[in-house]
Amino acid sequence: MRMNKLNNISLLFELIIIFIGSIFSMTSEAHLKIFSLSLIILMIYNLLLIIINFKKSNKRIIGIDKLLMFYCLFLILSCIFAYNFKVSIFGTYGRYEGFISLIFYISIMLLSSFIEKKSVFQYEIIVFGLFNFIVCVLQISNFVIPLIGNSLDQTSGLCAHSNFMGTLFVLSIGLSLGNMIKEESLIKRLIFLILSVFFSLGIFMTQAMSAIVTLIILLLIIFIYGIISRKKLLTFICILLIVITNVVFINSRVTSEYEDLFTNYNDATTLNNSNNEYTALSGRLYIWKEIIKRVPDNLLLGIGIDNLFFLDNGKPIYNKIHRKSYDKAHNEYLQILITEGIFAFIIYLIIVIKISFKNLIDDNMTLFLPIIGYLIQAFFNISIIYIAPFFWVLLGMSLVRPKKRDEDKDLKLNVLLSVMNLKKKDLAKMNIKSKCIVVNQSKERIDSFDNFKIINSSEIGLSKSRNKALLESTEEISLLCDDDVTYVDDLESIIIDEYNKHKDADIIIFNIDSPFRGNKKVKKFKKVRFFNLLRYESSRISFRTPSIINNNIKFNEEFGSNSKYNFGEDTLFIVNAYKKNLNIYVSPINIGKVEHKKSQWFKGYNEEYFYNQGVIFSEISKNYSYILSLQHLIRHKEILKDISFKDAYKIMCKGINDYNNI
Repeated sequence: MRMNKLNNISLLFELIIIFIGSIFSMTSEAHLKIFSLSLIILMIYNLLLIIINFKKSNKRIIGIDKLLMFYCLFLILSCIFAYNFKVSIFGTYGRYEGFISLIFYISIMLLSSFIEKKSVFQYEIIVFGLFNFIVCVLQISNFVIPLIGNSLDQTSGLCAHSNFMGTLFVLSIGLSLGNMIKEESLIKRLIFLILSVFFSLGIFMTQAMSAIVTLIILLLIIFIYGIISRKKLLTFICILLIVITNVVFINSRVTSEYEDLFTNYNDATTLNNSNNEYTALSGRLYIWKEIIKRVPDNLLLGIGIDNLFFLDNGKPIYNKIHRKSYDKAHNEYLQILITEGIFAFIIYLIIVIKISFKNLIDDNMTLFLPIIGYLIQAFFNISIIYIAPFFWVLLGMSLVRPKKRDEDKDLKLNVLLSVMNLKKKDLAKMNIKSKCIVVNQSKERIDSFDNFKIINSSEIGLSKSRNKALLESTEEISLLCDDDVTYVDDLESIIIDEYNKHKDADIIIFNIDSPFRGNKKVKKFKKVRFFNLLRYESSRISFRTPSIINNNIKFNEEFGSNSKYNFGEDTLFIVNAYKKNLNIYVSPINIGKVEHKKSQWFKGYNEEYFYNQGVIFSEISKNYSYILSLQHLIRHKEILKDISFKDAYKIMCKGINDYNNI
């Protein structure tokens, strides 16, 4: 508890420092340098706090942590072989985004991943954006602000440049739009809707083309999301208000500068040098082309962090027509590639793509929209030390850390059998030699015997039975079991060996011979990804018991045989584990066979099946359930022998709508 409080206070304090630092940084070069040096202190503090968190908290190291370690390794190598070592450590003059700043970004990202009340810090970024919006309104109204001044054209707020101000507004509007979609309260939705309109106005006040293009793409994303999630009215009203407000604003401030907005921001000009080599080439396209030409010479480790100024044989690339030299690529991806090298570049891309995709499939639009917004504008913009930390904080907040488990325990197996009206002779056929917990849902009481612990229950419902067995499991490894399975002789040693070989595995799904559709055999040991979570029946699923218990994962008791919805409990169990970031693997080893007998729940691909399948997809993801249903029908055409595609989808949609309206 104390650790959580310290994390919250530390992050809150650091975001305030960044906020204040951005104000003073724009007033003089000396203040910017002081701010960059303060990041060294914060970086050291964060690293110490992260070490303490890993030692004292019950959270574990995840895949992104390992990627970040490799990223840091290549950053160090880039510094060692940099053209200018000092610049690679501290950053170039006026930017100060060297190794120290990048490590600070990573440290604040990791610190953010331990935060529990994440919405507080999202609101803090929104407040910072709102404060800057007020400053922009004052600037554009010809109000002279001490140390900042006014701007009748491109406003820069407290960010020193309109492009940087545009980046902050992109983060702010992404957070506002995401919260507007997420909130159920009408008042809160209205507040975030108004904030979204304000930040869209702020973007047009800056006239930053990178931010304007990003805004258009974000509006397109929420328009599509509104259709998918059946929130068409909400997203339509939001987009309409933003468009109308900004059209009115632009019409009220039509100037020759604004009319030439797109031309000015592309820096489009006709270049007529002696070789007549370039025509209609913008400043950005010029620097991008020059950098790309030099990438092969600096491919592995780059020229050095923040060393772009020295790219042309120790001199900056100089555009003779524009009479301008460049110390940044004006494209964050090219900047990373040319200064940090191909390995750091690939790792960075993997990190941001993994996090963005996870937010998308988890329907976490409050983090997906600002992150994807930042990544879009990064194609045309540069990273800056008093805006970039907010982006890295949002990356950190996106991480889900499962709770730790005891790695030193001896591994033993509990088989968890759920059955109705148990008969002892059935247990003999199953060939279970390990400890077995049997939940017998029956009026007839049976006593425990041999390796079988019998729990008699008058309740009915497969998921209730599974949850009872799960809570009774005393061994490190558990295996779900049904009464129609016959296991191989060396079941326990097979399963334990797999877990000993794969220490990081929380769940391992084995092969089993089964007559049921969808029981696909696995050919090699591999990690389960989101798109193949839905194909495994329960009698194949084993797991580390503490991983499931500690992360509060259980079976949804509305699903499964003799429940309200008669199947899908195993699918929802696996999806829940995936969302908690547990490591799920499939193994090619066969552990038994399933007897071909009449199913208690499967009556064919009838209306009940399709209705319940729609309900399952709604439980997996309320807002993506229609797409999940569609892909299910497209991928499994064999289930449409007795019903048309259109009718099946219609029934699934009815299931989704009914479940969503409960």
